[in-house]
Amino acid sequence: DVCSSDLQTTLASQANKALMAISRFQKKVGYLSCNDFFKIFDAMVKPILCYGSEIWGVTYSKIIERVQIKTCKYFLRVGRNTCNNMVLGECGRFPLQLSYMSRAVKYWCRLISLPQCRLPHQCYLTLKSLDESGRITWATHIRCILFRFGFGFVWISQEVGDIGSFIALFKQRLSDNLAQDWYSSD
Repeated sequence: DVCSSDLQTTLASQANKALMAISRFQKKVGYLSCNDFFKIFDAMVKPILCYGSEIWGVTYSKIIERVQIKTCKYFLRVGRNTCNNMVLGECGRFPLQLSYMSRAVKYWCRLISLPQCRLPHQCYLTLKSLDESGRITWATHIRCILFRFGFGFVWISQEVGDIGSFIALFKQRLSDNLAQDWYSSD
């Protein structure tokens, strides 16, 4: 999606401005520990990067991920060609995909739990109907995410039970999958 890509580029640009503020702060106060540095990153930069991800967070975003990887390389003071998985692992970070995909799935959970008379629920039903007729929509991507991570039964039933418990389970499954991908990569 061109609009989604433009939005992600804008978010990355805004996040880089926040990173510059963190960099200036670090120069004033001195070196921050990894834990403190990434607490600040999670509080100031990650919300910018994940803004609106309920909608665009249904697919992997290289633009968004690049900001965190660049930040890890900056913090570790390593070169640009250093292995991305290595710097994420060294900083104890998961790809931001964990956050933005979880937010998109959580939004889907809220949509399906709305009363049918509510407009957002009706819009979702339209997207689902278009998906069923072969068109690629936001609902298509949600369906693919759920099936990919072993939650196809949730899509079929269109029910999750307790949303908080489901999202916790979904995040755990996604983080396990990302860790498995990390261990199997070069």
